[in-house]
Amino acid sequence: EGMALGRVVISTRIGMEGIEIEDGVHALLADKPEEWLSRIEWCLANRQQIRTIGAAAVSLCNHSYDHHMIATRLLEAYRTLLSKS
Repeated sequence: EGMALGRVVISTRIGMEGIEIEDGVHALLADKPEEWLSRIEWCLANRQQIRTIGAAAVSLCNHSYDHHMIATRLLEAYRTLLSKS
């Protein structure tokens, strides 16, 4: 939801599992406490870059995770399954 709203998301790799992000482009990854602190400090010092990451996150969400896109993929999967019956 944060990414879809254009917010920079900091998450663990497990937290982003299944979402095809590129670290530093669509979101920021941090698995250890010191990585979280480093990412937060980076965000505070790099306002323009966090806007760029937020815009890239929105674009990714709209392109790959929009509800219309997901419904289309789901429908295709159902059609494939039904055609094999």
